[in-house]
Amino acid sequence: MSKRELIDTGTDMRYVRRDEEGRFKEVVDVGRSLSQDRKREVKH
Repeated sequence: MSKRELIDTGTDMRYVRRDEEGRFKEVVDVGRSLSQDRKREVKH
């Protein structure tokens, strides 16, 4: 899985993952992403 990249559009902030060609593969709102992160076990 590729690393998440934070993008600030000016009005909101989003995490995106890119595919091998650099296109957006997955786009997630920061608030939703952070709430999901809290629900998962951490590896480190």
